[in-house]
Amino acid sequence: MSENYKARKFSRVAQRFVCPIYKKDGLGGFYFSSTITFVKYKSEFFCIFAAHALDKSEIGIENFGVFAIDGSFISLAEITHTYKIYTEYDIVICNTIYKIEDKNYFDIEDIRPSKSFKENGFAWIGFPQAKAVKNIHKTKSTKPHIAQYVTHLSDGTLKWENAKFLLLGSELYSKTSTDLIGKHDNENVTYEHEGYKHKGYSLRGMSGGAFFHVDREINFESPEIDSYFFAGIGLEYNDRDKVIKGRSRSLILNLIIDFLGS
Repeated sequence: MSENYKARKFSRVAQRFVCPIYKKDGLGGFYFSSTITFVKYKSEFFCIFAAHALDKSEIGIENFGVFAIDGSFISLAEITHTYKIYTEYDIVICNTIYKIEDKNYFDIEDIRPSKSFKENGFAWIGFPQAKAVKNIHKTKSTKPHIAQYVTHLSDGTLKWENAKFLLLGSELYSKTSTDLIGKHDNENVTYEHEGYKHKGYSLRGMSGGAFFHVDREINFESPEIDSYFFAGIGLEYNDRDKVIKGRSRSLILNLIIDFLGS
């Protein structure tokens, strides 16, 4: 089995922990917003995304959602018991009624000893706006049209073509009880399929995507879900300073506990 195929298997499992969020445009169409991450805590399922995805005038999540395999638009409000916007942390947490189809969920209670993974770095996965269909006109927003974005791969998995994920590595810069900060040079990058680029894709749209670590003993030929463990939520990238900023796993866990107790 080639190394490229192994990498693709690894990436496919990783990308199912996240999903692109689209937003209703008020005219019957949709436009790309950002990334959402799926986590579970005990027997509860959650969707987490960046609060700055909300317009300043918005006070709810009614217009945000994800696409189902059949092409239907799943409004977050329709599948959410309750949600809470933590403006001070730039985080929105939605406690969903059920687990979304064909998605993986990080077990946020899964705490590994540091020797289980490389301590000096982490991965960030999400959907850059530059690799997404930015606008879906109302004339092409029907279920059959949206379903055309789904490709069935030979191994039985599904691939969405309306937005393509980006998986990147970051050096660990600093870590606190609330924040996880990394360093990533977005110049002179080499992508798995596209090869070398002098300037990498803009990371706009990656906000809300997952920070995660990988078990040192992961089997790349057949990676298990529990070989990926949650490290936090990515929120921004400063191209000038080459700094990635996000919220730590411990903060997200504490917010979920607060959320369930409120």
